[in-house]
Amino acid sequence: MKRLFTFRFSFLFAFLVVAGGGYGQTALQVGDIGITGYDANNPDAFSFVLLVDVMANTDISFTDDGWYASGSFRTNEQVITWTAPASEIPAGTVIVIEGGNVIEGGGSVSGSMPAFSNSGDQLFAFQGTLSNPTILAGLQMNGNWDADASSSNTSAEPTAIVAGTGAFNLAISPEVDNAVFVGSYSGTPAEIIAQLNMQSNWTTSDSRISDLSQATFTLLPITLLSFEGAYRDGQVLLAWATAVEVNNDYMLVERSADGVAYEAIGRVEGKGTTYVGHEYAFTDLNPLAGANYYRLCQVDFDGSKTYHQPIVVKTDGELSIFPTLTQKELYVQSAGGHKNAEQWLQYHIFNLQGKELLQGALIPSASPQALPVSDLPQGMYVLRWQQGGSSGVFRFLVCR
Repeated sequence: MKRLFTFRFSFLFAFLVVAGGGYGQTALQVGDIGITGYDANNPDAFSFVLLVDVMANTDISFTDDGWYASGSFRTNEQVITWTAPASEIPAGTVIVIEGGNVIEGGGSVSGSMPAFSNSGDQLFAFQGTLSNPTILAGLQMNGNWDADASSSNTSAEPTAIVAGTGAFNLAISPEVDNAVFVGSYSGTPAEIIAQLNMQSNWTTSDSRISDLSQATFTLLPITLLSFEGAYRDGQVLLAWATAVEVNNDYMLVERSADGVAYEAIGRVEGKGTTYVGHEYAFTDLNPLAGANYYRLCQVDFDGSKTYHQPIVVKTDGELSIFPTLTQKELYVQSAGGHKNAEQWLQYHIFNLQGKELLQGALIPSASPQALPVSDLPQGMYVLRWQQGGSSGVFRFLVCR
């Protein structure tokens, strides 16, 4: 997933200058890096994962200085700066620094290795300088964030990395000398950060952990929130939404009659790299008779492809609902020619505990009809329907 565009326009170099660093560096933001382990028993060590591709010679600094609640570092401890090697490092790479040396992942270091306290400490990743930092990630080792940095092993929680910012931010509780993130993970940077922020995915010990690289990471280019389709007026309307996109050049819409052999029927341009949600739509003007299987093929700027799970849309009268991920509106659509199209449609909506929350009936209609779900709280629900001699079950998610 290469940032080819950074070489195409010279004016973009201004955005790639890291404060205190040189040209051609990757200016990182919260969510681009996560801490994956630390040892407070000699020799001190820590590890981190890059969740985006990082350009050659990019600097990332780490310190065990505490953070004042007033918004600055308590500058009386160590800072060590990792510098990427003279080639791009791909997303998913884990770097291990032990005793002031890089022992895994590549690159070099300068400065002083943090000396972690056995009674709890903190570790921050940042770019820039101590006096003007861009904080990227924070780890608290002594149980919880403190009200202030009142000693060398206490720290307030920087507002730049609080919950909701998308940053790596973990307070290991109770205090423990050593910890490492464990497992194999695949997803977007945001999805992996969410896993890193769960202490249940970490192994902790007061005995030294010799291997701080016990996790593997596969970065996917987009977070797909939903992908849905509906048959209407002889056409299939497709809609999908993303939460995060990383180097997303474009998406191919592919169709199949059997769910095995697919062909591309359209192309929709992506948004490159973005951490806000986007919605997309595509219309299949000439769908197949019967079942139509659709899937999205996401293509990176470097040509690599990721396939997403297919959906099926039938043109032979089957009932469908959309969108299955909704904030306030849920529609029922009966394709033309339904054998019970003249019958009233009865519906019941249950929560996952089996409690019936809504019920009602819809008059026969060839147009989509809205169900009254706007007052349902956030969560997963089950819709059971019956129309004449036909019946079925759907699940849908209400997201506020």
